[in-house]
Amino acid sequence: MTFTPETAPPEVLIEAFVELLSDKFVFSPDYASALHKLSDSLSNDANAIAQQIKTWCQERPEIIEALEDNLSHRGQSGSIPSSDKQYKELLQNSIRQSFPSPSSPQSSSNPSTQQSRSNLSTHD
Repeated sequence: MTFTPETAPPEVLIEAFVELLSDKFVFSPDYASALHKLSDSLSNDANAIAQQIKTWCQERPEIIEALEDNLSHRGQSGSIPSSDKQYKELLQNSIRQSFPSPSSPQSSSNPSTQQSRSNLSTHD
């Protein structure tokens, strides 16, 4: 069965979008801010998350085209979490991994500096 953003079950749509996040030909660094805003506004319901993704993508023609292409080549996979909360966490984590927030410490920075920062935050 071929899916489109309108016909795909929420879990398939979310999985397809998550896969696209790691594709730097689809998501340039210019999308980081908009993706973090999307991440911050996500619902806890899988159907609502799928709708938020569709709405977000429809405002970006190159993204919706890539999503449509991805969906047209897939079937039901079942490799995605089964609870609504896990859908939200999966998407948020994927956005953070693909587009680290400029305000968060980079994983490649000095570990002792990160430790110092975390010690400071625990003593506030």
